[in-house]
Amino acid sequence: MTLKRSLFRGITNIAFAGIFILPATKTAAQEFPKPQMMRKFRADSLVWDEQKNDGSFKIREEKSQKWGLYQWLYRGLMTRELIAPKYDSLDFIPFSAPFSAVYQKGKVGFHQSPWVFEAAEEFIPCQYDDFAIKNVDSKTYLAVKSNGRWFWVSWEDGVEHLTSSKPTLEALMLSNIVSSSHKNQP
Repeated sequence: MTLKRSLFRGITNIAFAGIFILPATKTAAQEFPKPQMMRKFRADSLVWDEQKNDGSFKIREEKSQKWGLYQWLYRGLMTRELIAPKYDSLDFIPFSAPFSAVYQKGKVGFHQSPWVFEAAEEFIPCQYDDFAIKNVDSKTYLAVKSNGRWFWVSWEDGVEHLTSSKPTLEALMLSNIVSSSHKNQP
């Protein structure tokens, strides 16, 4: 093959529209191998996190019927376990969030984010009926409902602030809480 023909073939792989674009290659963005992942985890259900597109996905193990959260490392079937498959259901970890909701027997609890905590674990057991996350001045606050009352729980240490419980979420105001540091916050 002549040098001229070789150059021509190289240039035909490059699109020109005022700027040069890198040639398309076979190693460009690999598609998520869903069927292979389902076989790998012996799963009957797999849900990809389409909002963040960070490689995270939930699987439900076929035998135990429990959900877990994993991150695909964009190399074949390489994954990282984020939350072990031991929950009836779980939420994806929100972007830049320190925790995620996990569900067991109709109750909600919370699991630390492995992207924030090196040894992430369930830090608030599945014992609440409902929850709400409030972000105020770049701080995250966690409100939970139990026995028909709403109150604050510190997501950092799991301490419940029962002294200011309210019958509705709307009635639960940030100014109603005094933390152990005596600042007006949950």
